Amino acid sequence: MTKPKQGRGTRKARKTTMADYAMSFERLGQWISKRARSPTLRHPRATSLSMLDGAVAAVVAGPVSMASEEWVCRAMRDFG
Repeated sequence: MTKPKQGRGTRKARKTTMADYAMSFERLGQWISKRARSPTLRHPRATSLSMLDGAVAAVVAGPVSMASEEWVCRAMRDFG
């Protein structure tokens, strides 16, 4: 999906779906990596995009259903 060009006098495209707010996989990977290296922010348990992908695959393929709040928070930050 390409972003609409914004010239002088044109309006920004209106965001209408959750997909419009989503980061690209490349940007998400950079965000995870930057956060994992931060000396001040809590480090995520998933320190790369491939680790996050593995965690999501395990949740999807696992024998027990989990609410997204249970696994997303654990993957994206460490509580310990």
